Amino acid sequence: MFDFSVSTHSHFDEACRAFSAKHSIIQLAKKADLNPQTISNKLNPEQVHQLTIREMLILTDLTEDSTLVDGMLAQLQFLPCVPVNEGAQENLPAYVLKATAEVGQLAAGVVSQKRFSATCRRNLVQKVRRGGGTSTRRGSSTKKHPIQNKSLNVIVI
Repeated sequence: MFDFSVSTHSHFDEACRAFSAKHSIIQLAKKADLNPQTISNKLNPEQVHQLTIREMLILTDLTEDSTLVDGMLAQLQFLPCVPVNEGAQENLPAYVLKATAEVGQLAAGVVSQKRFSATCRRNLVQKVRRGGGTSTRRGSSTKKHPIQNKSLNVIVI
């Protein structure tokens, strides 16, 4: 039926670190009407407090960056999410071609036998998971986040 197990690797912790390094947490927290220090602490794996699902969805929706969701899915040994727009029929060929190109770059790096730094490895894996592109969801806004969001437009393939 379904063989479920949680990974022993710290995928979600890595995702929190990467997300925090990539975005201005203070600005994001203000847009989301959240306390910047609290969110910063929750994104730090060394702290006891952790992000709630709602906070993760809000941050993902505001940034259109699926790093946190992908980290959570990787921790559960699931495949990464693909935004609905990228999985749409008209975007599928471009998505597949970009993913193939990223896999080619990854293969070239492996053949060269160079050691990947953690950042380089994370970036390559992220590009492969996203098909080389970034989310371009329709209807996104730069306004403050509306009443703590109801859902996030992603599908898991």
